[in-house]
Amino acid sequence: MGHSVRVLVKGGSGEACGEAVRVDRPISLLGDIDVEVGAVKGVGKTFVGRILVLPHLIGSTVGPYVLYGMSQMGRAPRAIVLEKADILAITASVLARVPLVEAPINMFVDGKRYCIDLASGDVKAEP
Repeated sequence: MGHSVRVLVKGGSGEACGEAVRVDRPISLLGDIDVEVGAVKGVGKTFVGRILVLPHLIGSTVGPYVLYGMSQMGRAPRAIVLEKADILAITASVLARVPLVEAPINMFVDGKRYCIDLASGDVKAEP
């Protein structure tokens, strides 16, 4: 693939690798997430250990605590890709220690594996 993204929250070091779970609508961390399984309601698959790809987040200040709680239970995504991140998305990622990057979501194909270098922002699609 050979594209780069803007890394906003590293959430660790190295790479964030996983299958992309792309949702083409904004979601609320409070109302649109099934925290028991780590999935976006209505999407039909979990994002636990995967890269969650969204246009942006919507919702209130409670959302960051939802992601934090999921990370404490081992149900957080490996990374989050947003086209447009806001202060609540950044806060959520910092609290949960989940990498957050900004990139056009059309860079990511649902179900395909990617690795995001958290230092450089380079993105590689895996075969």
